[in-house]
Amino acid sequence: MDTTKQRLRKERGEKRLRKIFRMLMIVFVLCGCYFGYQALRNPALSFGDIVVEGDTRFSRKDVLKILNYEEPINLFNISRSNVINRLSGDVNISDVSVSYGLPAIMYINITDRKPVLYIRNSYQSFVTVDKNAMVLDVSQGLKGTTIPILTGISCGNVFIGDHVQNIKIRNVIDFINSLNDEALSKISEIYINNSGNIRVELAYGFPVLLGNVDQIKEKSEIFMTVFNEIKDRNVQADFIDIQYAKPFIKLK
Repeated sequence: MDTTKQRLRKERGEKRLRKIFRMLMIVFVLCGCYFGYQALRNPALSFGDIVVEGDTRFSRKDVLKILNYEEPINLFNISRSNVINRLSGDVNISDVSVSYGLPAIMYINITDRKPVLYIRNSYQSFVTVDKNAMVLDVSQGLKGTTIPILTGISCGNVFIGDHVQNIKIRNVIDFINSLNDEALSKISEIYINNSGNIRVELAYGFPVLLGNVDQIKEKSEIFMTVFNEIKDRNVQADFIDIQYAKPFIKLK
């Protein structure tokens, strides 16, 4: 029969073995988790997908190129913060958000910056700016005619991502921002003469005289009133003058 001393020694040994066993199990589980996680992050493993949505011209292929991701998609290797940071760095993207859905889908919602005006720069080329006067593109020619061109003034030496600082140009952009899409689509050219007076060329074939560029923001409401009056009529005019309180239409 075991003595008390022997029983205590035996119990201590069993406790030591149980402790060692528990430690080995913990190490085994941790190793399993680590290697399992590394396996899940294998670039060759396909897990989940990316869906691009929102008011954007960027395709799924475009987004993957910006993010430097390749097929197959493995969402274990793609972090929300990295996606937002990379896409937010593109000058043509105004806003981006990321959400998740079942089954294992990452939804990337993108809002593009919208070009609102062409302006000539110091290099005799054209820049495209958005509503905040940010330069979105620089080109040798006009890429389409869906937005107005500002003539009679140059924005100077600017590059993509810069903001145009010229106060006259910013006043024109503020005026444009106050118009609705329909009115803006009917403006082909905005001209500033040497005296700083504004002439807006409409698609209807006649100009609207707005007065000095420093007061152009105050003319947006009356411009919209006149525009809504003439847009559905076959008005034959030489020009419309809204420089003063009462608009004047010079008919042909």
